Amino acid sequence: EGTPFPGTLRLVLLGGSAADPALLDRAKSLSTPVVCTWGMTETASQAATSVLGQDPAGPLPPMPFTRIQEHEGQLIIWGPIAGRNSFESQDLGHVNSTGRVLIQGRADRFITSGGAQIDLAEIEEIVLNHPQVSEAVALGLRDPKWGQRPALIVVPTRSSPKLEKEALLSWCQKSLSGYKVPDHVLFIEQLPKNEMGKVQQNALRTLFQDADTSEGLNEFVGETDLLETINRDKGMDQGDPSA
Repeated sequence: EGTPFPGTLRLVLLGGSAADPALLDRAKSLSTPVVCTWGMTETASQAATSVLGQDPAGPLPPMPFTRIQEHEGQLIIWGPIAGRNSFESQDLGHVNSTGRVLIQGRADRFITSGGAQIDLAEIEEIVLNHPQVSEAVALGLRDPKWGQRPALIVVPTRSSPKLEKEALLSWCQKSLSGYKVPDHVLFIEQLPKNEMGKVQQNALRTLFQDADTSEGLNEFVGETDLLETINRDKGMDQGDPSA
């Protein structure tokens, strides 16, 4: 903060997930040469990248010798970076008439509930705007009636009073359609993350499996419970017979 970027800095690649508008605004205020990029390991980590000086949040032009198509909303990459054949990504998006691509999100971040599609990222965005929420993750849980229903794991801010499930759901109802409001809420001290800082989704799902969700969960999971769950998951992944 307050220190100018070196003159040798040409640009900063921003990717991995949807760019936070607040982050882009801050980068602009600091004159950071940011470009947004989309890709995956299988395509040399870069399939489409915005042009420096243009809106980084806009549709992304494909890399040279790369073509992107959409099939039923899912993005497919063609070209040398995709190997001999095409590569079918796990991301949803739209390709416009100029060939540029607008990323909507990962396919696994959408669930179908009673025939209606729910964007889990939309739920997270609303919840993260709550002043008493530090972090939040929305998941899709199996439901015998609707197929899937959204559930929510929340890390409350440490300095705020106790956050109640009813207050949080009331907050959601102000901005979300009724069918998008989560059925279950789990409060937790910290999110389980790997060495890369990504949330361990399997550990979170296990927490819900261990809890009784029949009445609409409103539990608080402490750090000890979380570590036990993560360690158990690691044992299962490694084939530990005691897990």
